[in-house]
Amino acid sequence: MGPIAPVDVHVGAGCRRLRTECQQRPVRAPEQVEEAHAVARGRIRRPVAGLATRVFERVGYLNTKITDITAEAGRAAGSFYNHFRGKEELLESLLADMLAAGDQAIEADPAHDPDLGGRAAIRWHVEQYWRFFRDHRVVMIALQQASLVDQRFADRLSALLEPDLRHLADHLRGTAQRPEATALALSSLWHQFAYAVLVERSPLADGLADDQAIDLLTDLTHRGLNGTGP
Repeated sequence: MGPIAPVDVHVGAGCRRLRTECQQRPVRAPEQVEEAHAVARGRIRRPVAGLATRVFERVGYLNTKITDITAEAGRAAGSFYNHFRGKEELLESLLADMLAAGDQAIEADPAHDPDLGGRAAIRWHVEQYWRFFRDHRVVMIALQQASLVDQRFADRLSALLEPDLRHLADHLRGTAQRPEATALALSSLWHQFAYAVLVERSPLADGLADDQAIDLLTDLTHRGLNGTGP
């Protein structure tokens, strides 16, 4: 047997010191570990989801393949499934981030008035919706396309958007007899008109500026809710 190598005292001391530090370090609770993992996943998921919108804009949601998204992100094709189960979940993630950012912006805006008995408050809400749709036009188109071909996704989308509809209904409790149904009717009107103008570029609205479109929807909503003109 050959000579035994001398023990490195510094390494041994380092190992002992490391063990002591590990023993002294507080152990994370399972929920803290899961929260840390969720944050890490989010740091990867959001850039991938954001880059997917580029692909959606170029070729359309329905024509987009997973490999198109991973190529855009510079990642291996299989890595996509470490973060999303499919395009639908990616789309849900995009929508969730959009809604969360929109909620934060609304909460921070002192001009927000929940009383829809006045035209100014109605216009504020219509403008928020219009600019939200315009700024996220690519994702809004993708949501529409996905809903048309997948009923389960359509049902899931309705569930995701229901809290926003109920929030709008809360604004209508002093104005409408059927707040929930009225909120559904208003959101459908705003959405279809925004889709026709901003996506389909309907010739019937040719030359209609954003502010003009917002005022048009505002007046229709105001007359429908309150029975008065501007």
